[in-house]
Amino acid sequence: DATFGERVCVYLELREGRGLGLDELVEHLLAQGISKEVFPERIVVLEELPRASRGKIAKRMLREDIVERMEAE
Repeated sequence: DATFGERVCVYLELREGRGLGLDELVEHLLAQGISKEVFPERIVVLEELPRASRGKIAKRMLREDIVERMEAE
């Protein structure tokens, strides 16, 4: 982003039979009083979030993934 340097993207691992769209998420965030400048511009749903050896979410892998996705567009 020209102003903030980054854009917000949400990676989700949904429970079976569940779904969530960007509009639904934005509506929820508005109801919570979250600032619009941190609203996500996209949602990426994965069957399983990548995890590091200790079980934490591998954020670096997600950053690399979104860069690849944006370059492919």
